[in-house]
Amino acid sequence: MTEHGWPFLIGRAEHAGYRVVVVPDFMADAAAVDALSGAARDVRLPADTACVRELRGLECGPVTVVYRCFNPRADDYGLGGDELSDGFGRPIRVTEGVALRSAATGGLPEITIADLDRAHAAVAGAYRDFWQHERDYVRRTSAGRPLGNSAGSGEQPVHLEVAEPWSRPRAATAARGPAARQPAEHRRRPRRTAPAVGARWLL
Repeated sequence: MTEHGWPFLIGRAEHAGYRVVVVPDFMADAAAVDALSGAARDVRLPADTACVRELRGLECGPVTVVYRCFNPRADDYGLGGDELSDGFGRPIRVTEGVALRSAATGGLPEITIADLDRAHAAVAGAYRDFWQHERDYVRRTSAGRPLGNSAGSGEQPVHLEVAEPWSRPRAATAARGPAARQPAEHRRRPRRTAPAVGARWLL
């Protein structure tokens, strides 16, 4: 069975701040976009190595991201010129990779350097539009694409660096226990007793 990966990209433009520029189509809801942005943190690894991280607690089910981070050159996205920088002249970092609809603990298909290069090609046009339109850019979604060695292509596998799983933070109400989740009318109110002599209620 051929495995699929959904390309994604996180980056910034010269003036518009960091954001998810391309998101897998099954992660287009706001919660999943935030999860992707929070989980695919900046890493500094050799060019032939990618970070692997599992995302847990999403409505779309388990997701594993395989990604690389780098300082992009303008010609990586058909923009022309040297390394991209923000409005203050600081180098820009870009995160690119693929998302898989499976848990890392269940085993991953063999992902190749060519898979990540194809993911880059799939999102390059979107990043170019983001750079040109800045805050007017509308986030795009990506479709799943077959991964190389799952079809026996013989392509060079990418080395994988596994990060701790990312878990969706528990809601504040859940953290406070069952009583906090009860409707207000069902919660027990503390018994109000008469104040001691010389004391008064603070209203």
